[in-house]
Amino acid sequence: MIELVNRVNFLERPQVAESADQFPEIIDQGEVVIFAINDHSANFKVTLGEKLKPIRQQVLKCDHLLAEGTRANIGYNVSSGANYETIIFRTFRSKAQKQRGSEIIIHPLEERADYVSMANKYGLTTRGLLLYKNFKEVISIINGLSENRITDPAIARNYITTRLTDLIYAMRLFMPGVKNLNEGVLIKMLFEFFMNTVDSEKFLGSSNNLSQIWELANEAFSWYFARVRDYENIIPTCQDLVTKLRGKKGIVIGKGHLPYLLTSLSSQPEFQPPPSWMDFVSKLPTEYQKAVTSFEKLAMAR
Repeated sequence: MIELVNRVNFLERPQVAESADQFPEIIDQGEVVIFAINDHSANFKVTLGEKLKPIRQQVLKCDHLLAEGTRANIGYNVSSGANYETIIFRTFRSKAQKQRGSEIIIHPLEERADYVSMANKYGLTTRGLLLYKNFKEVISIINGLSENRITDPAIARNYITTRLTDLIYAMRLFMPGVKNLNEGVLIKMLFEFFMNTVDSEKFLGSSNNLSQIWELANEAFSWYFARVRDYENIIPTCQDLVTKLRGKKGIVIGKGHLPYLLTSLSSQPEFQPPPSWMDFVSKLPTEYQKAVTSFEKLAMAR
């Protein structure tokens, strides 16, 4: 168990143990029960049968659910997901429908978040944020051209535009703050990311391994931006709801957020605000600094 401290250093990366089967960790603290989901559990087959009983039993004890993400994220998991969050939300929904008719009390912890403004506040550009968040999809589009053997320029451009339009729709639905950005600007920006990635040797040099650069840069970004989300929205919203809501509260959250959540539920926690993105990067090992600098070249306008 992670030692609880009153002061959380956002530059200190906690080590969170992961179970072999990626099964959620359930932490019952009386009025609050935490369902800590492994951040990569979507890559694993959800455990079926008897092992789901402890999850369902704990969910059915809850009067409220608090969940990482927005209403759109939660709605997707309820209707279309295939992961542990889906099981938790559907179990609670079935209880809520029986007790309160159509009323379902699931409280999103990031409904008022704006990822774009948050990123800018800490010195990460909008282009940089969107590059990190969408790079896997950019690679998927490149691979799709190859897999479908699309070589005709007109057909290729139509394929790329369609995929990017679908990506923007998903971003506006699931990524807080993106809906405020102009669609034409987004299309142009994402297309530039696509072209920069295709021409990555021009930006990074032929000797650089793009997949390795991406792995290191994304690890740094993902951990850092999760801490920004913790500080700006997840933890303060959670603290407020836990205090205000009556009855037993269930909190559904990624394991990466767990140390800060546990600390927030202790007495009088004090949180250190995140440093700027560049200050954070400057204190990383050299290989991470180089990876971030190289990768972010792909965000340049053409």
